[in-house]
Amino acid sequence: KGAIPNLPHVPQIAQIKLSYKAHQIVDYRGKGADAFTTRTAQLFQVWPFGQREIWPIAAVDTPGIIPVERRLLPHFEVIGAGGVSQSAEGSLFIGLKGLDLSASSKNLTLLMQVAEGSADPELPVQPVVWSYLLADVWHDFSSDEILADGTNGLLRSGIIKLVLPREMTHDNQILPANMHWLRASVVRNTGAVCELIALHTQVVSATFVDRSNDPAHLSTPLAADSIAKLRERQAAVKKVSQPYASSGGRMQEPDGEFNVRVSERLRHKGRAITLWDYERLVLQEFPEIYKVKCINHADRQREHVTGNVRVVVVPDLRNRNAVDPLRPRASLDTLDQIEKHLAAVASDFIAIHVTNPEYEAIRAQFQVRFHDGYDQGYYLRQLVTDIQDFLSPWRHDEAADISFGGRIHRSKVLLFVEQREYVDFVTEFRIDQQLAGSWCLDVEEAVAGHAGVVLTSAEAGEYQIGVAVNSCEDSEPLAEVVAEPPQVVAVGPRFVGNTRSRELHDLNNFTPMCHLEMIAADHRRRFFTIADARGLDYDLCAHCFGRDRSRR
Repeated sequence: KGAIPNLPHVPQIAQIKLSYKAHQIVDYRGKGADAFTTRTAQLFQVWPFGQREIWPIAAVDTPGIIPVERRLLPHFEVIGAGGVSQSAEGSLFIGLKGLDLSASSKNLTLLMQVAEGSADPELPVQPVVWSYLLADVWHDFSSDEILADGTNGLLRSGIIKLVLPREMTHDNQILPANMHWLRASVVRNTGAVCELIALHTQVVSATFVDRSNDPAHLSTPLAADSIAKLRERQAAVKKVSQPYASSGGRMQEPDGEFNVRVSERLRHKGRAITLWDYERLVLQEFPEIYKVKCINHADRQREHVTGNVRVVVVPDLRNRNAVDPLRPRASLDTLDQIEKHLAAVASDFIAIHVTNPEYEAIRAQFQVRFHDGYDQGYYLRQLVTDIQDFLSPWRHDEAADISFGGRIHRSKVLLFVEQREYVDFVTEFRIDQQLAGSWCLDVEEAVAGHAGVVLTSAEAGEYQIGVAVNSCEDSEPLAEVVAEPPQVVAVGPRFVGNTRSRELHDLNNFTPMCHLEMIAADHRRRFFTIADARGLDYDLCAHCFGRDRSRR
């Protein structure tokens, strides 16, 4: 009797996949108002933090929580100026938990701690629209429901006080449930508001009351966490905390400053009439401003504009960490506050524009040889730093003045370089000036474009400095330590014409004498070729193309 053979191999499933496709076509065009109750398919909008059902047909029996919506993708809209609905470029959503609005409306205080100065000062101030969520629909707060805004539109840290209506719902679908939701939106240019650091609720402000204290203590802010309890205990308050240092303190005015202020007050009488009045009123009210330049008949872009006044301000760099020491700029909040202050004391027929200076950079390109014993790598960097300090003295000397307008000759910069104790000689020296975003190469003299311009140094990476040969005995020149970057040229159409004077300029070869900044935006026309401009009877600029090619 033979042995029983082994059972045959039984395969085991290692992996199994199942897939299917299904689709349904629903034509809502033929449905009536009563189709909602008999619907077989549901439409959902997917939001970043939730979803909601929508129905594309207005129906009397549609529950209020299901909105009538014909768009499949969600739209983030706010009611802008003039009651027009606009898409929001950026929004901040704030969820409130444990809020009881069943009995009545309640006031809410929010501390918005922002990185002050992080807003782009070159952008216009943007309004912040506050809204609350009701049945998955956003409703804007009315002006009566925003009791206070100490942030000036999220331009500085401060307290916002809102009246929360009792109609707010907490069982929404587009955002997590069991929370009441607020929204702060900006329609455009979100860079015009500061970056948010932290947000706190249940906030009050405390003000210092002098009780014969040492006046010198106001010179430094009160450190964070210095206040930990109430002076008089209250049973309803469980805990008190001070998460940030105090602000807004100022020492008593010295006698010398008092005499100056009174003398200036007797002259301008609290009214902005002359250029001197504008400048002194700003310096008196805003101690963080170091210098003011008032330009009459000028707006933000143009000069010779009747009925406009441009006020250019430079912040005080002492005891401050400037974001860009080569181009110091006041914050957008400071500019807005100055504009409001001047508008209250100036004529109603004057349009006031408060701006930062326009900075035009200067860079140097040359070959240099150092004395024996000086390390080339170290002193190349030191030379760039010294030139930057020479062109922008306020960067290292807090007492140095920042001058508007002005000019600087190439020979003056060359003399400064040659007088460095570690420099042996310099060859192939030239300076370039940045105008309208492009470099004007090898200028004899750098001249400010208009009265609101400050000449400053370029960034260290823009300098092009090489090491020159020492003598004819050198077998080959030393390699440049700083490689020369490609020449900066205009992007897009190369030529720009003045429609009023019919003169054509070359953006890759213009000079300060062209005064491109004086051409109004509505008088500029761009061309890709000279032939296109010639066909419209444009003449060539003598400074850009040479006098032999110009009819002027």
